[in-house]
Amino acid sequence: MKRLLAMLLLLSIGLALGGCGLTLGARPVDPGLLETKPTASLTEPDIPETKPTESQAPTTETPTEPPIPQVTVSDAYVDTLYYGETLCCYHIPQFDMDSAQTESLNRAIYLELYELLEENVYEYPEQPFLFCMNYSWVQVENIVSLLVYAQGDWGIEVYRVYHAYADGSGVVSREELLEFLGYTREDFYAMVQTKLEDYYRTSYSSYPGSETDEYYRMQLQNTISYENATKVLPYLSVNGELCCVATIYSLAGADSYDHLVNLEGGEAPVPSCSVHS
Repeated sequence: MKRLLAMLLLLSIGLALGGCGLTLGARPVDPGLLETKPTASLTEPDIPETKPTESQAPTTETPTEPPIPQVTVSDAYVDTLYYGETLCCYHIPQFDMDSAQTESLNRAIYLELYELLEENVYEYPEQPFLFCMNYSWVQVENIVSLLVYAQGDWGIEVYRVYHAYADGSGVVSREELLEFLGYTREDFYAMVQTKLEDYYRTSYSSYPGSETDEYYRMQLQNTISYENATKVLPYLSVNGELCCVATIYSLAGADSYDHLVNLEGGEAPVPSCSVHS
């Protein structure tokens, strides 16, 4: 009987302990340990938005043309002699650009002009056919224009024209000069024909019966012919004006003479001697 009562007592204690969340023979578990901890979010965290900085494209320097050199023309040769009481002076010019092309051009100029002096001065020192040889020049951008002028007895006038690039790259051709000035060949020659007619009519305006005289009309046609227009030597005067050396057919004396014609109007400047000036 006592054993039965003891067993019933133990059973009632076990039921009471089970209602409190305890089991016999095991350590009690802290209820806080059973709480689930928050796990890290799988989404990316919010990052403050920043405006992208503007990336500057790599700057490339635009290649610039080298500056055009400012050049000069000077004496390669000078000589003087007296014809009676007249002082005669002779100048052979040269382009002062340092290049092989310019050196070759200067050599050609010297040989051509010195030969002219030999044939017209040094063979006749007591009575030279040429009294002077002078020159004038001008630089317009990259082009240097050079005019040589020689004057002698009996109305002799000799002209030579040369052009070179100021950067020393060589000779400027007629076509290159006309292109630089904005002319086609045909437009230039048509303009020259008009200017030569004006020059001829002005030169012989006092010629009697000019408009009806057959010889006058013939020499006019010779002057303004296309063939004659293509033979002019264009150049730039010391004032930068477009001029030319042109053959004007004559009504007296020789059949024709070379003249300086200003294609922009007015007089074409004549080179002067630095010795006399």
